[in-house]
Amino acid sequence: MIYPAAGYLGITYTPEIVFIQVTWNAGRTIEVKKAFYKAIAEGIHGRTGLRKEDVWISLIDVKREDWSFGNVEMQYAPLE
Repeated sequence: MIYPAAGYLGITYTPEIVFIQVTWNAGRTIEVKKAFYKAIAEGIHGRTGLRKEDVWISLIDVKREDWSFGNVEMQYAPLE
C-alpha cells in the first residue's frame, strides 16, 4: 500500500505504517470506537515499539445479517 508520506490531518507517518481494517456489527458508540482505537494502537506500540502514529485503523460497520459463518447460512438473519 502507498502511505501518505507527507502526512495527513497533521499526522506524519513512516514506512513502518500498519493498516488495520476491522469489519464488525454496527451500533457501537463513538466512545466505544475511540476506546477500541486506543487499545489497538497502545497494544501494538507496547508489544512492538511501533509508533502509535503509524497505526492506521479503518472500521466497517455492517448489519448482523451481513454475516455468514459457513454452511451457506445467514446465522444472524432476522426472525420472520
